Amino acid sequence: MNYQWCILGIIPSYNPSELNLPGDLGNGVSLAHVPDWLSDLEFAHRLSETSRTQMESSRIAYCHEYTASSLGDPEPDEAHPLSRQEKAEELLLYAEIASWLVRPTTVSPNLLVHVYKRDSSWSFRHGIVRDPILPHPTAKNSRLSNNDLTAIPPLLSSILSLKPSGALWTAIRLLSRSLRERAWQIRFLQLWIAMEGIYGPQGPGATSYRISQRVAFLLGATAAERINFFQITKRSYRWRSNIVHGMRIAKLKEGEHLEIGLELENLIRRSLTTLLGRQDYCAAIDGQERDDLFDSLIFGDS
Repeated sequence: MNYQWCILGIIPSYNPSELNLPGDLGNGVSLAHVPDWLSDLEFAHRLSETSRTQMESSRIAYCHEYTASSLGDPEPDEAHPLSRQEKAEELLLYAEIASWLVRPTTVSPNLLVHVYKRDSSWSFRHGIVRDPILPHPTAKNSRLSNNDLTAIPPLLSSILSLKPSGALWTAIRLLSRSLRERAWQIRFLQLWIAMEGIYGPQGPGATSYRISQRVAFLLGATAAERINFFQITKRSYRWRSNIVHGMRIAKLKEGEHLEIGLELENLIRRSLTTLLGRQDYCAAIDGQERDDLFDSLIFGDS
């Protein structure tokens, strides 16, 4: 027998007063006020004092309703490696990334709650404490707008259409992991792994130059913009190499790691939003035509 289930991604410390909620993010996901009945469920005692306090003060959550017969339904196998609860968790993760691509903010859950409806009332079934996205310090006070909410659904749909284990899907997963990392060096390297998965040439040679050139021609609309993107990417790649080859980062000036981190986050945001808006580009990146795609952008054979 199937029951109605709901997953709530509880978002701490965010005042949604300027948003018209609930906001439809597509694919059955919404950004909504935390339902009143959540505080009536007897599970708060299972949480740490910090998590309990954050939950009680939280005002908004990502929400998704689904059906399942039980927790862990169906039993994982080769055909169904994820349970319905795990699929719901993954869906919220992609919604969270789509939101970050539109605008980096603190709108990120630190608690996932699965509830199910039985005899017309909701009952707690499972909860997961997880690390939220940590926006760049310059985005700590950034706010989602109602226009931002309307920009999320197409990005979420594009993410969900990606080929599992393809280059772009892998980049999205790496992005999700890197954005939760506090150590800036590890965060920086994980972001660069994602960048190389998107832009890296299929053959060896001149990797730094070719990636910088590809970023410039994908993102730059004018010659001045292309020069700027090329220089930013080259500098970022140089610091990536400094970290990889012996952690030689002593030459960084105070606060410079924040600057190069922001530049890289902006590059990957612009890259993914541009690519996710073009199914033909996504197919080329995930297939065998990546070099052909970037050559056409650079040499004008489009």
